[in-house]
Amino acid sequence: MRKFFLSGLFFVLGSIFFAQNLHLFKSGENFGYFDDELKIVLEPVYDKAYPFFEGETVVRQGEKNYAIISEKGTRIRLPEYFDDKNVRRIYRLTAHCYSVETFEKDPNDSSRYANYFPRTYVYNTEKKEFLRCGNLNFSFETTDFNYLFSTGSGDDFGYYDDDLAVRNAPEKWKKLYPMRDGAALAIDKNNVRYIIDKDFKEILSGIGDSGSEFHDGLMPVVKNANEIGYINTKGEFIIKTKMYSGEFDSFPPSIEYDFSEGVVVPQVKKGIWRIYDKNGKLLMQDKEFYFCSKQKDGLIRFQKEKKGKFGYMNKIGNVEIPCKFDKAEDFCDGYAIVIIEGKDAVLKKDGTIIYVADLKAR
Repeated sequence: MRKFFLSGLFFVLGSIFFAQNLHLFKSGENFGYFDDELKIVLEPVYDKAYPFFEGETVVRQGEKNYAIISEKGTRIRLPEYFDDKNVRRIYRLTAHCYSVETFEKDPNDSSRYANYFPRTYVYNTEKKEFLRCGNLNFSFETTDFNYLFSTGSGDDFGYYDDDLAVRNAPEKWKKLYPMRDGAALAIDKNNVRYIIDKDFKEILSGIGDSGSEFHDGLMPVVKNANEIGYINTKGEFIIKTKMYSGEFDSFPPSIEYDFSEGVVVPQVKKGIWRIYDKNGKLLMQDKEFYFCSKQKDGLIRFQKEKKGKFGYMNKIGNVEIPCKFDKAEDFCDGYAIVIIEGKDAVLKKDGTIIYVADLKAR
């Protein structure tokens, strides 16, 4: 019995200490996954794929053929309810919650030419439960009352959490955006924009433009010509800075310079960028770039000129990996997908380039 117990214990410990992380790579137009030993685990057969988190991810193999899969590539089956539904798209919301979009026949119309209409559900793979929603706004990171649901009527809105517990909003609201850090953007029926707390109480009103949600406790807003920058969840300005809105104006929220990993990289005028930390400290003074990304996995992707090569810099604007990539993606778990001199590769944070052709076969 003791021997059996020890064997079982070693098996469990071995599973913990020798578990391999899976990382994305791209070969041509398709995605696959490799492990820490640079061995291909899942062949590049997916035309869309996302990073694994807690053993699950979403992939697409063929148009509209979305699936939730395990690290072995096995499909995690949706409830039988969806068997006769036309599933158009699946998005990940939290570790085990997914948005499932369908295109369904009107159940009240039995005619040959019955109407079809879109519907959205939230499915929890741990609880094996789902919730029907209407217009869904969502984020990809877990927070307090993170996701917006509507009942489908166009008038009733509220928030639900990972356990699909629902909190309905008062009637005055026309639209709500994802709630993070206990605060959210809301629009009333007179099209006045507010910041509200999780009890739907108004924190700040009369916002002209904004981001769609808080990140690291801050949101970009334009209140008036003299009040532009980043507010905290109390509605107080922490950073005042200009923000370039881009070539195309759109109905708010349209500002895309959100905090990520404690820093933000706003374009203050066309082609001029800064970096701030969440305490308002200016980390990089005005520098000229064509493009800068948010910070991901400790590095910021950038491009000096249009159609130029891509490189990576740190949060104070110092170049860590020079511009030499034809195409490049953000880092995730220590690797980034890149193309260099026309060849598919993955890049490590120390600058090491691993060509996809050199990844080991399974």
